[in-house]
Amino acid sequence: MSKIYIRNPWAQLIVDGKKTIETAAFNLPDRFINKWLHVQTENKMVIGKVKFKATKRYATAETFDSDTTAHCVGEGSPYHFRQRQRCFGWVVGAAVAFKAPRKAAAFKSQFRLEQ
Repeated sequence: MSKIYIRNPWAQLIVDGKKTIETAAFNLPDRFINKWLHVQTENKMVIGKVKFKATKRYATAETFDSDTTAHCVGEGSPYHFRQRQRCFGWVVGAAVAFKAPRKAAAFKSQFRLEQ
């Protein structure tokens, strides 16, 4: 299964079902839509899995702020719409937290494809 790198606390919020939109400065590649991805954090742990069902591009701070309860990014955050040149939302279709985190190798890009 492919992996996606997401920093905590957002990764944990996603696998726990409390964050239903992940924000990013780029659009989620189509090949990852409706595919299960292991969620790996900065401490080299896989904590669950997520399946994104859609993406959207935020065009204004107002539309971004209207989804605050879904993406959990407040106005003072460095990840807020106003701090980025582009801002996308990856809509979570399903997520599962593992009962016990699994150790994983580090990787530097956002995604890693597994064979």
